Amino acid sequence: MSHFLTLEVNHRVKNIYYIKQGITFDSSNNFYLADTKVLRVVDNKAVKISGVYFKSPEGKEIELITKEFDNEEFRELSSLAYNKEDNCIYVCDSGPFGTTSLNKPSGSLYLIEIDSLVMRPLLHNCLSHPSDVIYDSNLGMVYVADTYSNKIIRLSQNPAGTYHASVFHQFNGLIGPTSLAVDDAGNLYVGRFEYQVIAIL
Repeated sequence: MSHFLTLEVNHRVKNIYYIKQGITFDSSNNFYLADTKVLRVVDNKAVKISGVYFKSPEGKEIELITKEFDNEEFRELSSLAYNKEDNCIYVCDSGPFGTTSLNKPSGSLYLIEIDSLVMRPLLHNCLSHPSDVIYDSNLGMVYVADTYSNKIIRLSQNPAGTYHASVFHQFNGLIGPTSLAVDDAGNLYVGRFEYQVIAIL
């Protein structure tokens, strides 16, 4: 039996905008969403509330899991990825364009353990606009597209639960990778913003 969840993208309700930035499902078919709510106030300044949301297949409402880490609100979440082996999700917090950059590398990558909802930083306030994150279940690797530094960062675990990060690939040019995908053979597909091409690594 098929079922559908309908969400309006970038819709507006009474001066409130909702921006859906990332979606993933876990092995129980629970739905996770990175969403940013933008509140427009009278002086034309925007107040943003970005959070990770959850919905079970049987649930009628989407529930907020978290909108902050260590009492600091997210800048603006950009992507989610699910790790079935460790039953966790990875969350990129990039902020809007221009708020995290080479001159101000303040983007982050977080891990949320689904069973306990414990959240911890893997790369904290050190990324230059992390646009996308994926998990390669065949190799057990996490890949992050760090757009303004024009590189792909790879994270591995050794021992289990202890993450090590390194530069997997450094591109040339200016603004770099914005989207990632991996196939069953382990090929990594990278959408490059500046050249409007897909690179295969």
